[in-house]
Amino acid sequence: MVVLAGQGILARTSGGRVNAHLARIGRMYAAWRVKRDLDGLHVAGVDELRAQLDAGPLLVAANHVGWWDGMAALALGHAIGAEVALVARAETLQANPWMATVGVLPLHGGLGLRASARRVGEFLDRPNRMVWFFPQGRQRPESVRPLGFQPGIAAFARATGVPVVPAALAYPFRELEVPAAALAFGRRTPAEPAALEAAVLDRLAAIHRWADGAANPDDLPFLPVLAPRRTPQQAGIGARLLTQVTR
Repeated sequence: MVVLAGQGILARTSGGRVNAHLARIGRMYAAWRVKRDLDGLHVAGVDELRAQLDAGPLLVAANHVGWWDGMAALALGHAIGAEVALVARAETLQANPWMATVGVLPLHGGLGLRASARRVGEFLDRPNRMVWFFPQGRQRPESVRPLGFQPGIAAFARATGVPVVPAALAYPFRELEVPAAALAFGRRTPAEPAALEAAVLDRLAAIHRWADGAANPDDLPFLPVLAPRRTPQQAGIGARLLTQVTR
């Protein structure tokens, strides 16, 4: 991320806590990267998400496709004006201490789980904040079935009393040479793995229908929360020059 060059300074000055100013910069950077490098960020259920965040904080349970997932979550926070934190394995933060300053919270196992839940609860102390979990525990293709959700998020839901919302992530190709980031949110769901996985699978199916141009009437519309800065190759300068030459 943008703060990589100063990670040693950030780690020393942050005290291992999320720095609100740097977290805001991180969300801005994520939005810039999504607009620059992907075919935008398209979200189903964003209005409902805003309403729920206005009422209180949320835990988000999402499938984990790849590196772009965290960027998509942060970019969404920038787009809707919400504060976002991500949960990652404690060893990941130990190797990359700067992450803690921009909104990544450590996930400890065993006896450290209570401390992790406390940190998450401290962040989720007001409306308009959400913490993202990836219950698969590792990156997996979104086409793999079952998704393999693990039960850890249930402990955080119990400890914080914060409701859980499922979110599906996928990166379908449309008209550009790069994929779009697509997010589909579901309704509040019990924190048990089976219920969350079923809800995310349902939302993944909605993404596939949208990408295929075959949405159901009951599907929530996908709104372009962040528009891409790219031009389709067939409308770019090369295509225009070839058109002129071949006339």
